[in-house]
Amino acid sequence: MKRDLLKLLQQLLRNSLSQARRHKGSGPLLIAVLTIAVFAVTQLLHEPNSPMPAKGTSLGCQLIDIHDGDTVTARCPEGKLKVRLFGIDAPEMGQKPWGEQSRELLRGLLPNPHIKLEVMDIDQRYGRVVARILNGYQDVGLEMVRRGGAAVYEQYNQSRAYQVAQLQARQDRLGIWSQPGAQQTPWEWRRLNPR
Repeated sequence: MKRDLLKLLQQLLRNSLSQARRHKGSGPLLIAVLTIAVFAVTQLLHEPNSPMPAKGTSLGCQLIDIHDGDTVTARCPEGKLKVRLFGIDAPEMGQKPWGEQSRELLRGLLPNPHIKLEVMDIDQRYGRVVARILNGYQDVGLEMVRRGGAAVYEQYNQSRAYQVAQLQARQDRLGIWSQPGAQQTPWEWRRLNPR
């Protein structure tokens, strides 16, 4: 709630500053005060990134944002963390409509912002944590695979439970398995479509 009010205040101050700059009668003092106010509110909104936790760590966190079907941002005790779901690979947002469908499925699986992270690895390349995300006792990554929202990332995950869930989703033609295509192998799509 406090964060939302600060964001609203920040937007109002930015709009006022923009109007003051356009208006000929606005004095330099007003513009300076508005500029300082925008800076101060922006500093209050800044949230430092958390130091990377060690493998094997369990953290209680609050979900901040869902980027796509396999990446979220969470506010944890030490600060903000970008988190890649362990062992799955979801279609990229550029793989329309599959990426958007996968993200929406993940949003539906995380209705409660309070989540538990079980840190499996650190992805140094992208500066993020690789973790199992638990919503209560539910392994969210496993459920994404079970519902056809993501594929098992076999290069990193040899879990029998994930493999069985993927086999069942394929047989039932759920989500990404409903029709053939690159959405079934996001790692191949990324290789062919570099950023």
